[in-house]
Amino acid sequence: MTKATLLKALIIAMLIYYLMKGILYLLLYQVMVKMEERSKERAEKHRKIVEERRKNRKW
Repeated sequence: MTKATLLKALIIAMLIYYLMKGILYLLLYQVMVKMEERSKERAEKHRKIVEERRKNRKW
């Protein structure tokens, strides 16, 4: 193998590595956004339940 062939293979390998890394980071970002949305929904639901309990409390 010549140096040019090795260099081309190395460049292709690096590009594939960075492509996979980018896809992985994109997927992780999407998962984090979804988790944050669910967390906010749960917090809102819990807040509403607490408010209802306070309204219905008998003193």
